[in-house]
Amino acid sequence: MLPEIPGIPENSPFYDFFKRHMQPFPAPRKSEPKSLGSGFIISSDGYILTNAHVVETADEITVKLNDKREFVAEIIGTDRKTDIALIKIHATDLPKVTQGNPESLKVGEWVIAIGSPFWLRA
Repeated sequence: MLPEIPGIPENSPFYDFFKRHMQPFPAPRKSEPKSLGSGFIISSDGYILTNAHVVETADEITVKLNDKREFVAEIIGTDRKTDIALIKIHATDLPKVTQGNPESLKVGEWVIAIGSPFWLRA
């Protein structure tokens, strides 16, 4: 089915030209919305710290590790105010980040957030 030719009367020579040369519009493709984010494995049994905005509207979360393994994750909890989320994959003996002692921090000390959005690798 050809698209409508708006504003051109059927008796116009332009109508015949466009009718002959216009292609039908392709049907819209159905696509699944996807998002990327990064996170840190904080325990060897699969707990991962990430951003709340990354997972807040997700129907399904797939975690891809550097060694190419993939896991489906479940959301354990989120805090929108601090934009933190805790998710869990079912795995064991995972490498994890070493965290500092939060009790030794003082108000006003600098912290850093490190991520790998869009699967960029250093």
